[in-house]
Amino acid sequence: MAHGHLPDLVLGGCSAWPLPADETCAGVARAHLRAALTAAKASDELVEDVTLAASELVTNGLRHGIGGTSACAAAPGGRVLELWAYHRVTPESQFVFKVFDPKPRWTRPVRTDGAWAENGRGIAVVDALSAGWGWQRTRSRLGPLPVPGKATWFCVPSARMCAQPHHPRPLPWEAAVVLRRLLLARGLDGTRCHHGSDRSVVTMRGLTVWSEPPGVFRWRVRPGTRDAYACRPFADLHDVADEVVSHHEHSLVPGGDAR
Repeated sequence: MAHGHLPDLVLGGCSAWPLPADETCAGVARAHLRAALTAAKASDELVEDVTLAASELVTNGLRHGIGGTSACAAAPGGRVLELWAYHRVTPESQFVFKVFDPKPRWTRPVRTDGAWAENGRGIAVVDALSAGWGWQRTRSRLGPLPVPGKATWFCVPSARMCAQPHHPRPLPWEAAVVLRRLLLARGLDGTRCHHGSDRSVVTMRGLTVWSEPPGVFRWRVRPGTRDAYACRPFADLHDVADEVVSHHEHSLVPGGDAR
């Protein structure tokens, strides 16, 4: 289930599907996910939960990320709508699903008398069916040029379906090279790699990521605190790349634009 650019069979792949920017998008997304999850031997219940939650996010992306503003629709790449899926092992074994649209900001649903308003019920469904959800500024994966926007995501447990890979763990310099390649594909053109005797670093605007033994990526997230560094295994390559792209996009906003 690998589509889009730079599928990497050694470190694990990320599926990325383009979606039509019209009312058929939710049905197309459901079909892609149903086929992928069935191939992964997911339970019927999980397939139904994931396809329903993804359908809600895709519909939100169409209505509010593309159709919500004429400026967004008229901009280059403004009709971009994508569905992503990958597996991560941290904080636990999970499938992560993301819907990209070209509107960079998230509008929080409004509550009325303790209930979700009409335009917020889709997010309530996602919240009920998933182990967690959120959003982040990011860039598209498909197409000739990366498009800035946001990804709204949710995750579900996958411990019973995803066994640990049996391939050899990559060396730190190999993991760093692949991470840099993924970031360049997302338009982070100033990304560089520097290799030492036992570790490597990937540098870009405002962030340095260390690739080091025993097979982890590490970067600073909250300077001056006990949890100043994020630490993720090489197996979470695509999640790490998304976090780095998100950090880059948020850093471009005056004042840091808290998520």
